[in-house]
Amino acid sequence: MTNMKKIFLITVISFVVSFLVTIVLLFTPILGKVELLGERTVNPNWNPSAVQSYATEGNLAASTTFFSVANPWGATSTVDYLVVNITGVATSSFLLNCGTSTSLYGETVAPSDTLIDDIRIPTSTTRYIVNGTNSLAGFDAGTNSKDRIVLQANERIMCNATTYVPATDDNAFTNASSTFKGIYKLRFIK
Repeated sequence: MTNMKKIFLITVISFVVSFLVTIVLLFTPILGKVELLGERTVNPNWNPSAVQSYATEGNLAASTTFFSVANPWGATSTVDYLVVNITGVATSSFLLNCGTSTSLYGETVAPSDTLIDDIRIPTSTTRYIVNGTNSLAGFDAGTNSKDRIVLQANERIMCNATTYVPATDDNAFTNASSTFKGIYKLRFIK
């Protein structure tokens, strides 16, 4: 191969790489810091002239805080869709709460503005819950549950377990006979 052909080939490759990098940078959403447990980004949509959405999913952690996801924009946004699919079981009953929080871990503090409010999950039971309504058993979402919640810039959406039955069984998710697992799906809009 002659030197001219080598120079031409290198120039073409450089141009293609530069073009691809430019396209990726132009169409990548500009999001704030997202800090969470076990998250996978599913569909971040960014359009400056329309409603923006950010969808994510992840595995539920086998602890009293199942997940905690920061507001992706660092500005006021809304969570309008939440699925909690519990596919493995805990070794005691617990109350499930999902809502806003300013704390990364909420073992001792229930979320303040809730999509799911105090839904009792019995021992050794799986559940599929969409925005507080259990589509399999028809559970109500709890008295303080909402269809959507507003997150301030410093808030996050968090799901946690509270009020164990028996009250002393706070290792319901981590003991040797627990098979607790599941996934969550979540959508932010602004």
